[in-house]
Amino acid sequence: MDKFLQFILIISILFLSAAWASSQEEPILYDFSGSTVEENGIDIQGPGFNSMPQADVTFGDIPVDNSFEGATDGRGVIIQAQPGEGAMIFAARILKSQSALIRCSIRTDSSFASVYLASIDQGANLFVSTITPMNGVFFENRYRRLSDFFVPPSETGFQPLIQILNTSETEPLTVYIDNFEIYLLQKGQFYNEEFLSGGEEDPDVIMMPPSGPAFPTPTPSPTRVPEQWTPTPTVDSPPMGDAHVVPLDLPEDAAPLKMVRIRAGSFTMGSPLNEIGRDGEKEWPPHQVTISNDFFMGACEVTQGQWESIMGFNPVYEQYGVGPNYPINNVWFDDCVEFCNRLSENEGLIPCYIATGDAFEPWEINWEANGYRIPTEAEWEYACRAGTATRYAHGDATEDSDQCMNTEWHDDYMWYCGNNSRDGNPYGNKEVGLKRPNPWGLYDMHGNVSEYCTDHWEDPYDRGPQVDPRGPVEGFWRVSRDGYWGDFALYCRSAYRDKFQIRHTNLGFRIMRSAVNVQIDFTPTEAPVSTSTPTPIPVSLPTSTPTPVQADSSPTPTVINQTGEDVIIVNLDLPETAKPLTLNRIRAGNYTMGSALDEKGRWPDEWPPHEVAITKDFYLGIYEVTQAQWESVMEDSLANEQFGAGENYPLYYASWHHAARFCNRLSERENRQPVFDEATWTVNWEADGYRLPTEAEWEYACRAGTTTRFSHGDALDSSDYCGFSELHDKFMWYCANNGERGYPEYAKEVGLKLPNPWGLYDMHGNLWEWCMDYWEDPSPRGPQTDPRGPASGYANVARGGDWNLTAQFSRSASRSIYSTGNALTSLGFRIARPYP
Repeated sequence: MDKFLQFILIISILFLSAAWASSQEEPILYDFSGSTVEENGIDIQGPGFNSMPQADVTFGDIPVDNSFEGATDGRGVIIQAQPGEGAMIFAARILKSQSALIRCSIRTDSSFASVYLASIDQGANLFVSTITPMNGVFFENRYRRLSDFFVPPSETGFQPLIQILNTSETEPLTVYIDNFEIYLLQKGQFYNEEFLSGGEEDPDVIMMPPSGPAFPTPTPSPTRVPEQWTPTPTVDSPPMGDAHVVPLDLPEDAAPLKMVRIRAGSFTMGSPLNEIGRDGEKEWPPHQVTISNDFFMGACEVTQGQWESIMGFNPVYEQYGVGPNYPINNVWFDDCVEFCNRLSENEGLIPCYIATGDAFEPWEINWEANGYRIPTEAEWEYACRAGTATRYAHGDATEDSDQCMNTEWHDDYMWYCGNNSRDGNPYGNKEVGLKRPNPWGLYDMHGNVSEYCTDHWEDPYDRGPQVDPRGPVEGFWRVSRDGYWGDFALYCRSAYRDKFQIRHTNLGFRIMRSAVNVQIDFTPTEAPVSTSTPTPIPVSLPTSTPTPVQADSSPTPTVINQTGEDVIIVNLDLPETAKPLTLNRIRAGNYTMGSALDEKGRWPDEWPPHEVAITKDFYLGIYEVTQAQWESVMEDSLANEQFGAGENYPLYYASWHHAARFCNRLSERENRQPVFDEATWTVNWEADGYRLPTEAEWEYACRAGTTTRFSHGDALDSSDYCGFSELHDKFMWYCANNGERGYPEYAKEVGLKLPNPWGLYDMHGNLWEWCMDYWEDPSPRGPQTDPRGPASGYANVARGGDWNLTAQFSRSASRSIYSTGNALTSLGFRIARPYP
């Protein structure tokens, strides 16, 4: 998704507080008739949450030629972007759980425009639930309609947005946008096909009751081979029959994890510059690649049943397809790595991935290991093409639509927007193996879910022949291939490539295993892929069992003057000018945790108010752990000058696991008992070593005896967005005082603002901070004593807000969720320790 996917670091977003209500007959319309952002009721940021330069955005007269009826009234948004610049336009949040059609009219003066329409779910996870990307070539010098159909996965609503990015390295770009519309749908209401695809003559909204059951089971397409399909293989197709079924404890109706042997060979990787649908500079120009060894590839994408049998939980949202034979999705790359390693260990194989402890490169690959791993980009395209040289493994389909028009040819082989949410097929992922396989027996290599590859992203450039390419040894993005169920057909071509570093409902994976020196008992016939109707698996995470405070205790907030009492200074070898690692003693006490339902700026994922008793004193770092402190203990550096580097800058790019390892190393230096078991990540609460604060301890220390929205007051008369406030400016770094008035736009040195009443700095803003707890969805609860959160989970709590967010995210009660393996420029930690 190019640089756009930085903006899917989900929580870093500027929301508007207005709630809109609309009926199907009266769409929410932004016609951009005003002259300012405020008059038009929108908000604008630079792409990637302002991590990339913002283009010049104005409102005024725009061209009307080459437009269709209803495209523009001659006044709209004008975006003038230099190379690398762009803009994100946010509509107001819609606090309803209805399905919606979102669309707008767009025109560009260049093909170097990356255009996205997205919807951000407003539930507890605040994730981007749908994305419609488009290449600028579709809008060049003429107006076209961009539209997307959104089904909210939660009950709290969604927020539409548009992103524009200039992908050229040398040329400026101008983009015109008008008539940003949101149509809310009542249950059972749909739009006809011409309206959804944005035809040049948009008919009225109509009602079309679906035929048949609400979620009928898709059936395999007929086994028709198109007469025009004449692939030109570059290597002999491998003989079928070399299949291996991975032993797993699965439900009876679950598809087995079958792998097919792929023989070594050579192929032409990439797409010619004149290939129809080619996605600009993202795809490799053609170059010869040799795969020198046989390997085994999963015949299907890893399913939810297979995932649960190894990992023990299911992160998939039910709205997008839940069942043992649906592909796993909504997982991070690190999760997929752990799945592969556990699968290897189950069979006594050598795991391919080795944890490095480095935040930038947490995994090192043992290419000689005989265990399971994720395929390289070259292995994936080789297996996808299956000896063909056409745009798809099933042919070129040059006479068919590359967008969302359903064709029999594509319908036989893949799930994409042309046959998804139509003809009775529900919107979302589909069971694996329902379409025809490619010539080498691999299913869903085009569409269904995009698939991770092992490679870090590498920008394409001309290159000669290669043997077993593996991509860069480091990088932020991971390559994804395949396209998904909501993509245009052109994004499902064999050569199409993209990049991800997120957890997404459109993203899964399949596994592979080297065939070198591997002894496998082959099954001479293919194991059948089940096409039975799955029984939906409820998605649930373990929840904690709180220990209630006695009902008659009636705890009330207690204010204690603690500044300067019982301070610990950890003995580290630091530069003279570096801030010491200092911890303040936090006295036991009671407080009200969470935010009132009417608190200004409140988000739905915050706890409702409940009384919490912290029964034991503890120590807490007065600063976020700094880069000098990290380097002194861990003997490596995670700094990146682009986001702030220096001895007193807070450490970022550290996952929860890295923070836990830091605590353990610090404990070992002082002969204390480490808290974290680094093999299982279980916690020894009786250990006397360093750890992260629990979520309850963090909020208790942040509030420091106060009951206001911030520990420095309510600031009800100031903006909760990016408006500058003198009160906030004294205590915290946030979007209003970051990147302005000469300040660089990233995290700042610790301790530059005033501390809270208990002597703790930067508890509001600067960086989100890891907590001990696994994420738990808020629910009404009574009094609690020393709550610790769930016993397990796939994501952890972070608190405090960050340098790039609005003030409301830095309130004392604000919470956020991050995958345990996530490492970001806006995410750090401070340490805690039991008293004494």
